[in-house]
Amino acid sequence: MTADGSGVRVAETRERRRRIVLAAAMVASPFLALLYGWEAALLTLGAGLLATAFLAFDASRHASLDLTAKRLLLVAGAVNIGLAIVAGLLLLERLR
Repeated sequence: MTADGSGVRVAETRERRRRIVLAAAMVASPFLALLYGWEAALLTLGAGLLATAFLAFDASRHASLDLTAKRLLLVAGAVNIGLAIVAGLLLLERLR
């Protein structure tokens, strides 16, 4: 917490941790494929993509950005959801 008790520093730390976890999930998925198979990789990749989409939508709502930047974040979130759906469908196909 900051000296005035606003909690801004705590929020920044939480946001940084989220970003690190998301990056680790996307980087780890190819290695999980090598170690445990495609199913683990697709599951990890899908979870990372969904979490990234959530953060993009959340940032577009709460950030004080211009309209173009907000639209870009919304498009990035939609693309991540689309890719997560593809990963989920591939996972379902692999599990058959």
